[in-house]
Amino acid sequence: RRSPLLPLLAHHYQQAENVARERHYARLAGLQAADQYANSEALAYFSRALTLTPHDHLAGRFDLMLERIRVYVRQENMAAVARELDLMEPLAEALDDDARRALCATQRAGHAAHTSDYPGAIAAAQRAIALDQAAGEFANAIYAHRICAFVFGQWGDLGTARTQNEMVLRLARQHGDQFNEARALNAIGCNLVDLGDCATASTYFQAFLRLSRESGNEANASIGLRNLGNVALVTRDYRAARDYFLESLRTARAAGVTTAERTIPRDLGEVAQAMGDYETALAAYEQSLRLINQVGDPILEGEIFCELARLYWKRGDYTTARAYAQRARHIAHTIDSRLLEAEAITALGHVELAIGESATARDTYQAALDARRAMGQATRALEGLAGLARVALATGDLSGALAQVNAILAHSEFRPLDGAMDPSLIELTCYQALHAADDPRAADVLAAAYARLQQTLATIPDPSGQKMFLEQVPANRALVAAWIASQPLIPVA
Repeated sequence: RRSPLLPLLAHHYQQAENVARERHYARLAGLQAADQYANSEALAYFSRALTLTPHDHLAGRFDLMLERIRVYVRQENMAAVARELDLMEPLAEALDDDARRALCATQRAGHAAHTSDYPGAIAAAQRAIALDQAAGEFANAIYAHRICAFVFGQWGDLGTARTQNEMVLRLARQHGDQFNEARALNAIGCNLVDLGDCATASTYFQAFLRLSRESGNEANASIGLRNLGNVALVTRDYRAARDYFLESLRTARAAGVTTAERTIPRDLGEVAQAMGDYETALAAYEQSLRLINQVGDPILEGEIFCELARLYWKRGDYTTARAYAQRARHIAHTIDSRLLEAEAITALGHVELAIGESATARDTYQAALDARRAMGQATRALEGLAGLARVALATGDLSGALAQVNAILAHSEFRPLDGAMDPSLIELTCYQALHAADDPRAADVLAAAYARLQQTLATIPDPSGQKMFLEQVPANRALVAAWIASQPLIPVA
């Protein structure tokens, strides 16, 4: 399928006006260009081959349109995908071919998921599974289960999402489908991150990356690198996170994957924000948003708005922070994403408490806590508990604050805070409540939090970055101040 002669042969037979031969070699040249991520060239060759294919050659026309769809999906040209499906579905009906009907249904499901039409995605995926079974096939059913897993994840039903991904993994291994085996490993890793099990998630992402590279699929490899970067980020290894994200972007560019151009700047923005480098974070978020405005990506846009809400809250600009949190929440409602909704209302609770709206903040944090628990996100639920503890402290309810802190400490005794959005804030909240109650556990909590700060500091290579991390992140600054204040005074000789 690969030969530098293929384009020359297509050109040669075009000049010779040998339609059948030109069509044959134009298709092969298109497949080769697609393999090499030369998307524009691939589309040109497939379109030329389609032009040369007789209108009564229904199967041949269908297959060439399918090749074009695969390139359009890579380019995220969803309008072109929809137009192509409008042409392919009548061909599948004319051929009376359940396998081709199933293929169209899976592509419809993928299109619906990409455009956040989640009920439409589930309906199309279920139709694809039924049609694939009727045709005695499996490939479209595997893809349909992948789409169902994604949608259930956005709906916050993480258990069902993981079950769907486990089914994909089982079917892929049963049929020797290494591509979907790899994608299932990656998806299960993402489910585990959402559930707070970052250590196990990392092993899945490493396996996904290994399989992708063994098969030469650099597009998938870029995804694996990005997800390993996310694990490094939530486990507070900022140097490794940045390195993974940059390697992911380089790999994606070499593979012609355009998605990374907007996702990786956002990821780098998260690293910068976690380190207290807010100007760098803002520039990165703005870079992502400019590209989102061109292609559309409501999930990523909503996530960035949540990040911006948190950033402006840390800087004390509560009006801007609230506006971004509300915009994120609006997107979450529009696309029915409970994961995004939980993120947005947590940020909103931070702002409400900061501006003295304690009663409203209590309700907002409780809603965030209920959402996290309903989704099985035990670690992320601690953010809601910590928020309720801060509300209790702000309103003089020390016993109420201690009740929430005891629940946090019961969790963190057995599991780390890896996966929490602001772990230092949770640790600070626990210390402040225990210190206010003269609880002897306060000293140990503060010592452990300070030790983790020092471990994180070691992942920031330059002194100026370390200074920003300790001074510009409010929770970090407060922990350092508390630690210094807790140290015994050294007598002056």
